[in-house]
Amino acid sequence: MMNMTTLTTTLTFIDAAPELSFPKNTDALWLSEEDIHQLGEVSDTTPVYVRIRCTEPLKIFTMYAKVERLLSANTGSCNAYFNPKFLPKQDIRGSLLPVDIDLVNTDSIPKAHSLTLKVTDTKEVIWSEEEIEFASRQYKTRSRLSFSGQKVLLQTGTLKTVMAEVCNIYPATERDQPVAIYEDTVIHIEGLSENRQKVIDFNKIGGLDPLIRKLREIIQLPLTYPEALDKFSITPPKGLLLYGPPGNGKTMIARAIAGSLGAKFVSVEGPELSSKYVGVPEQRLREKFEEASNYKQSVIFIDEIDSIAGIRDDEKTESHQISMVSELLILMDGIRSAKGLFVIGATNRPQAVDPALRRPGRFELEYEIPFPDKQARFDILHKNIPVGDPDLTGPEITVDYLQHLSEITNGYSGADLISLYRQAVMEAIRRNMEIVPDSGLMTLSKNIHTLRLEAKDIQSVIKQITPTSLRGIDPAGKSVAWEHLIGLHDQKQELEKIHRLSGKMLNTEYHIRPSQMNLCFRGKEGSGRRTLLQAFAEKFHYELLEMDILDYLSAPFSQTLKDWERLLLKAKQVAPSIIYIKSMECLATSDRSLFITKIRSGISELGSHYPVITVLAVEKENELFESDIRGYLGFNHTVDFPDRITPEALVEISSKYELPMEKLSKWNLAELPLGVVIHEVEEMLILEI
Repeated sequence: MMNMTTLTTTLTFIDAAPELSFPKNTDALWLSEEDIHQLGEVSDTTPVYVRIRCTEPLKIFTMYAKVERLLSANTGSCNAYFNPKFLPKQDIRGSLLPVDIDLVNTDSIPKAHSLTLKVTDTKEVIWSEEEIEFASRQYKTRSRLSFSGQKVLLQTGTLKTVMAEVCNIYPATERDQPVAIYEDTVIHIEGLSENRQKVIDFNKIGGLDPLIRKLREIIQLPLTYPEALDKFSITPPKGLLLYGPPGNGKTMIARAIAGSLGAKFVSVEGPELSSKYVGVPEQRLREKFEEASNYKQSVIFIDEIDSIAGIRDDEKTESHQISMVSELLILMDGIRSAKGLFVIGATNRPQAVDPALRRPGRFELEYEIPFPDKQARFDILHKNIPVGDPDLTGPEITVDYLQHLSEITNGYSGADLISLYRQAVMEAIRRNMEIVPDSGLMTLSKNIHTLRLEAKDIQSVIKQITPTSLRGIDPAGKSVAWEHLIGLHDQKQELEKIHRLSGKMLNTEYHIRPSQMNLCFRGKEGSGRRTLLQAFAEKFHYELLEMDILDYLSAPFSQTLKDWERLLLKAKQVAPSIIYIKSMECLATSDRSLFITKIRSGISELGSHYPVITVLAVEKENELFESDIRGYLGFNHTVDFPDRITPEALVEISSKYELPMEKLSKWNLAELPLGVVIHEVEEMLILEI
């Protein structure tokens, strides 16, 4: 170390000079320009470090600090400012300390190979591995010079900050000897809980940008500008209810909120609170809230909240369920005055949550997390598949390919898309794997560095995945290609018009649902109604959802209504979609009128936001039935399917199957519907083999 000129001055604590507006967590020594130059020749472009010594009895210490320049001209000389929380001795009283300050020659300071930062905060601190890594990097960047006993502020990149003390420097140094910190200096952090929680950044969540922007405002405004809320004497929201189908990011959003707050994430699973003993579930819930209150910032996440906070009904609800809801209400009311505590509930059935919890002051914020649309699916895929990285993906996996993939993954949840990528990677590994016959050992046929994810891996696994939204629904089966449909030229044109209208709906400022989106397919069984719809859905990426009234003839009518509501909800979730209802004539007249009223009411609520086409299949005209389905918000647009095959369709069949017209005429097909004719022709050809 090289001393040039010693500056004897008074160390003033920054909290004694609020008019100078020092940074809140500054650990630098602040000197005037005159005092800095009095120390010796210093550069204006490189950091300046000094040694600070206090020799006053009972206050003796030596420390090192980086110098910052005071910009105010009213500070005078021989006056140094320092943040008292970074003093080596925390029991020093008073705001004025006589000290000697010397320049440090950083070129002669030995390098530290490793050191330990021991957390000194009394509250339990839980960080993720990502936060620990960030804190280590940030310390290296800010602290190019360190010493044993140095007080430092560790920051994680979120809102978490803790005080720590430097110890265990290697190689060992003499007393009060500084060391230099380099990029390869190993930093150990002690005093953190062994528990680790995963931190999720909002930027890593795909497909939910509008919601994330709202949440950032709600969460960060009270933290960044609390005075704005104090001015109007209001408190920020304390509860948020996220609802929507599983696999679309409710838990990820909750973890991201915790990460943005720098908060402890406390998860509560509804079923884990259950017990056969009275009072135990309520006690367990209280313990979760008490656990969260032990941290400076914490987020409580209650998954499947409807399982513990269902609607209270004196006639049907068990007493212990009522008690559980009451306990949660008390706990929610208790956190209004608590700082740093935020509660998030998640459910697939928001209508099943007790209304008392959904009022202002409790879970006053509610947001739906729906199935991702095409743009959201692209965003999720783009954030997870490393497009353009030649070390990881083949050249055919481009942004355009992801656009195509987002079009053909209708009905996939966010979790389904992540699973698609994960399984495709496994397929790429399997494709390059060999099994030794004798030993059964598996070996990669390629070097691990040359392994790439290719489009064929994705195409291979996409056929094996049933998206979350379509599980429990019978697959539509093999369809005929749109281009290969025979004898349905006019009907195809009608559906293509509807498809163009469906696309325009999403970009309109009007909220009404065009009547053309409700279609009546009129024709006999076998006339090609379902075949046309199936080919249309395959061609233009719609999900085809079917409801055959024949399946409900032996079921209570209430079950028919419930299944219709589920089908309508499913259609909204996986839109663009088609609802295909057939055999309506089989219902009793009174039930049919009520059911059609429910259908018309449900589809009218879709508005222009959901591209859902509703198709009602009927076989013949019936005045009473027609009066039910026509009219306002009804099925006024009819697409007719011929009861007999047309001559033009017979010519197309002759050309497709390479059969002379004379032979077709011998088979007496002219009186049959189109679909039946095609079936008969293929059957005859098989018999002739």
